[in-house]
Amino acid sequence: QDEPKAAPPTETPTRAASEGRPRLQALPAPPEPLVLLPEEKPAVSVSDPIGWLFRHTRAHHHSLSGDLTLDEPFPWKGEGPYQEGEPTRYSKLLDYLLTELGPRLGVKSVLTGNHLLTDIYLQAPHIPLSAFQRLHFEYCQAQTGGQDETLQRMATGLMCLELLIKERPAYVSKALSMVLYYSSFQAQTKVQITAVRLIVNRLFDDPRLQDSIKEFAKNSLQRLVELRAPGKENEMDDASMKRVDNDVQRLVSLCLGLCMKDPSILRWIFWAFTKCKDDYVAKRMIGIEPFAILIEKLAEKHKDQLVSLTIRYPQKAETVALKIINMIMEKDRPSLQPVQAQIVKAAKYIYKERTKEADVRFLIPVFSYLEKEELRGRVLELILKLPRQLTEVAINRLLGGTKPRYLDRDDQRITGADLIVFLHEVSDYKAAAQAIQIAFEKPGIYTHSSAAQILNTLIEMEPLPILLMRTLLQCMNQFPKLLDIVSRYLNQLIQKNIWENDVLWKGFRKCVVDYRPRTFPSVLLLPQKHQIALMMQEKDLVQPFYEWLHAPGSAVNKNTLTADFLNALNKLRNAQQQQFDIRAMQQGRPGFR
Repeated sequence: QDEPKAAPPTETPTRAASEGRPRLQALPAPPEPLVLLPEEKPAVSVSDPIGWLFRHTRAHHHSLSGDLTLDEPFPWKGEGPYQEGEPTRYSKLLDYLLTELGPRLGVKSVLTGNHLLTDIYLQAPHIPLSAFQRLHFEYCQAQTGGQDETLQRMATGLMCLELLIKERPAYVSKALSMVLYYSSFQAQTKVQITAVRLIVNRLFDDPRLQDSIKEFAKNSLQRLVELRAPGKENEMDDASMKRVDNDVQRLVSLCLGLCMKDPSILRWIFWAFTKCKDDYVAKRMIGIEPFAILIEKLAEKHKDQLVSLTIRYPQKAETVALKIINMIMEKDRPSLQPVQAQIVKAAKYIYKERTKEADVRFLIPVFSYLEKEELRGRVLELILKLPRQLTEVAINRLLGGTKPRYLDRDDQRITGADLIVFLHEVSDYKAAAQAIQIAFEKPGIYTHSSAAQILNTLIEMEPLPILLMRTLLQCMNQFPKLLDIVSRYLNQLIQKNIWENDVLWKGFRKCVVDYRPRTFPSVLLLPQKHQIALMMQEKDLVQPFYEWLHAPGSAVNKNTLTADFLNALNKLRNAQQQQFDIRAMQQGRPGFR
């Protein structure tokens, strides 16, 4: 299947993007009150401020011609067609009106329903630049009063801008420009969060505004692509990391919010990830909390689009697709089960069809959802080739996973015992042994019963797996109850001629030594040749076996032992006795008894 190309935001950044984000200190200074002569200051009518304004301007003022484009975002610099020149009598009177009514505007008016400020901005025949500046400094970005008053003033200012956008076409560009500016101004500030919500929930649905909003979101991502961290991740302090996180969050928040309205916008996140010039910035873009919240919401409300976008990720964006799959699969909520079933299929498809050389990382999040035959063999081999940390994650996912609801047959679910058995079939013995150790160390998974089941299965395999004796010794150490039947396992192995494999024979000998005298009855079943070889190779067994054999009241039938073996045992014992006596004499200690 051909790889669909993700639609990039804009290949060439606009002038706003190239200049970097607007900064608050770049704003023009707060407007000074416009000077009116004493005779020009008539008493303000609180009950009818707009009527007062009309009566005292004695003329109908039309709005400025032309619209402000997003290439010149707020804050405006007073250039070109937007330079208003000297304030007119109308501008002076409107400023005077807003100043006189200031104590009555904004805070309490919103709570009481007396929207005096919005009424003035909606009905005034013309809104000059000074009036927009007043909205910014005294409301949207107010820094005076207590916290509650500041928040209420911000809400009033943003509500006023929203109404201007919706009801006064001549001022849509200026008001929308201000709201967009706040949406990427400073991460996690109240004005930024509120502005993003305003755009996503109440403005984006307007077809007139969608193109402008999308263009601004693209420009923000373009600035994110150019963003660089002050150093490598392991070189930055906490303060530097937090600053990077804030910059990433303010530039990507609007785009993430718009994804809930139009899930296809998620393609822009994939695109930005592949274009980021700083690896840490790219990592944080999909590591911040708003991204996780978005994926969870998309999984519940737009699961088909989310799965489709994940499968069709652009080249070099595998990390984003993998992050999405992990986020969905690690949640344990009934509402996510439908999308999780789709994600399992998507992960399998990506593993088989999309990745080069079968990138098994995509199967780790769905490890516990694989059927037995899917895990067995190549998949498990690839899992063990990953770094140890990822191997541990995969094993933990499998052993800690719940039964998938869409697997109707219980025999299809992979158990902890299945995993141990499958690991014995892997050709990379060192990696398999490490994985077996990791699995057995996971608490609450294995018991002496399941360990016995594993050993029974392994002993029945043909040929015997190389790691069998290692696992048997590990089970005996971890589950002491199995020591009561250790001879039974050794007897079965003798029947399978375990001495034919040097590795297994070495493990067999170690088991006999470590768990003597419980293992001595099994020695009696060995062929004479291997009985003698066992005693010669494990000399520490000679004296304990001799004492066990000749213990008073011993029920051992010595007739089962050949004369050659008994002679060899006596010779080995005598040789050890002589060596011990010589060393004892040299050291002045008692001899061998």
